[in-house]
Amino acid sequence: MRVRLAALFHDLGKPHVAWRGTDERLHYYAKPGYATHSHEQVSAQLADAALDRLRYPTDLRQRVVRIVRAHMLDPGRADEVRARRLLQRYGVGLTFDLLDHKRADLLGKGVANDKELERLHPFRKVVEHEKTSAHRLRDLAIGGDDLIAIGYTPGPAIGRTLRVLLDEVVKVPELNTREQLLARAKEQLTP
Repeated sequence: MRVRLAALFHDLGKPHVAWRGTDERLHYYAKPGYATHSHEQVSAQLADAALDRLRYPTDLRQRVVRIVRAHMLDPGRADEVRARRLLQRYGVGLTFDLLDHKRADLLGKGVANDKELERLHPFRKVVEHEKTSAHRLRDLAIGGDDLIAIGYTPGPAIGRTLRVLLDEVVKVPELNTREQLLARAKEQLTP
C-alpha cells in the first residue's frame, strides 16, 4: 500500500517546478532563482496534503511522504558502503520501500530503463546482505555510558561523538569493536 500510494504521488510536483533548459528539454529539479524546490519536495507536500484530506492514518501518510521525498534514489555502483549509508539514513524498512518504488517506477517507464533495472537488482542484494551490519547508533559496540566512563560530560557532545563513530563504522565495519571505538572517542574528547 505504501509503495503504491507513493507511486501515485511521486511525480505530482513536476508541473509546479518544470523549467526549460538551453537544451530545450524540461527539467524538474530546483533551479536557482526559478524554482525553490525540486519536484520530489513539491510532490511530498502535495501527497501529505492529499492523504491528510483523505484521512489516511498518520503513520502511513508519513511513510508515503518519506518515500516520495526520497524517490530519486540512485543505486550508484551498488557497493556495500552505499548500501550501509542508505540503511543509516532511512532505516531498513524505508530503504526497501525506496528500492521497491524505484523498481516499479523503472518498470513503468518501459524498455529504455533496462540498464537501470539491471543495476538495481544487484544493489538490492547488497542492501539485503548489509542490513545486518552496523548502521544505527544502537548497533555500535559502545554507548553513551561508555563515553561518560572515559571522561565525557553528559550532553550533546556524546550524541555528536556517537554519530561521528557511526559514520566511521558505516564506512569501515571492522572498526565496530569496543576497543577501537573507545580509542577514537578518546581522540575526539576535548579537554
